[in-house]
Amino acid sequence: MIIHPMTPDDFRKTRLAGNRSQAQLAKDLGMSIRQITRIETGRAPVRRVTAVALQSLRKKATPPGAAPPRPTN
Repeated sequence: MIIHPMTPDDFRKTRLAGNRSQAQLAKDLGMSIRQITRIETGRAPVRRVTAVALQSLRKKATPPGAAPPRPTN
């Protein structure tokens, strides 16, 4: 599987598509909310391992056909 570089905007959109707040994602990835914010604003790079983990979480988050709730931030 080839993983293309993830942009900060891709990172944010993937987080939102997985219905996670920044706080939820930080907890799930073992990161700080500050680091999530830095990634989403482009002040920190989206590391490959972080992008893969985020995509994996997104796949687990929403069962097919389900309409998940909207995140708060």
